[in-house]
Amino acid sequence: MTDLPISIQSKTVKLPTDVVLSSGVLLSGVEVGYTIYSDRDSPSDRFALIFHGLSSDAHLHQWWPKFQLDQLLKKYSIISIDCLGSSYRTTGPHSLNTITGRPYLGDFPVISIADTNTVNLAALRAIGIEKLDFVLGCSLGGMQALDLFLTQPLVAEKFYSVCGVPMSLSGQLYNEAHLRPLREGLENSANRQVLDRQLAHSRFLFRLSCTTDFALDSLASRLRIAGSGASSVTPVLDYFLKDADQYPSQFSPYSYLALMHAITQFSLPKSLSQQLSQGELHLIGIPNDRFVPQQNVEEIARDLAEKVGRVVYDTFDSKFGHEAWILDGEKFYEFISSKLL
Repeated sequence: MTDLPISIQSKTVKLPTDVVLSSGVLLSGVEVGYTIYSDRDSPSDRFALIFHGLSSDAHLHQWWPKFQLDQLLKKYSIISIDCLGSSYRTTGPHSLNTITGRPYLGDFPVISIADTNTVNLAALRAIGIEKLDFVLGCSLGGMQALDLFLTQPLVAEKFYSVCGVPMSLSGQLYNEAHLRPLREGLENSANRQVLDRQLAHSRFLFRLSCTTDFALDSLASRLRIAGSGASSVTPVLDYFLKDADQYPSQFSPYSYLALMHAITQFSLPKSLSQQLSQGELHLIGIPNDRFVPQQNVEEIARDLAEKVGRVVYDTFDSKFGHEAWILDGEKFYEFISSKLL
């Protein structure tokens, strides 16, 4: 971001009513963390919602510096909400269970993408935001944006879902395979050291599924320039292992499992809103995305366009795969801002 006058307000709101999850479980005392960005001198009354990804939070400026929020703030005020079940301010596995008085941990109820949006919409109402100009999300956030369009199309004028469609069967199986040791560790009450190793291993495999050969070659070149050795494999492996080893100190294994389960099980709602003709959905795929293949995004866009109309497919042309919206952030901003500004 530049030095333009930006107001950043990070707050927490307690929902006035209990949340009924899609499983039928009642979640009481839900608190939601959110951050609002606006032009400090001339804040816009036009609001946009930007979802974060799996391991990040509502402080977009801290983890997405390549995305130029300040330019969007000339036209919109932007809100981002910490996802239900995450390791941050919104209610999740480490929150107190109002019935037992102890943290939920492994007793935190199973949640879905739809459940996260139930909480998001309740938070918007509690804050006093009734209408959005646009909704944007990538990966986990892309699934939330797609689900919101299909179930609550009147909440925004336009919805942008980037690599956020339901996973293929092979993708679901891969996720279940790398999550299984962590799930078994949590079920068997493994000690913290064991859980940290299992979470780190799962994180390592997840990151590999989100990258491309081009991204790895680019990383290897940067590491060689930085003096990390002549071999390509060793410094790159060390980079990913270091990221994996640090991850347990940044994100809870309970939250990781809860959100990865929601991602893996995400599916299109069986009944679509009768008001879908009111909103406009942009489904965006990324070439060489192994986690959510571009072909899957294009096929679902074509299918939804036939059923409900007002669905547009587009491609973000990058060589960085699933994480392109972060790694190729400047280019992604140019791509998406051309549609928003």
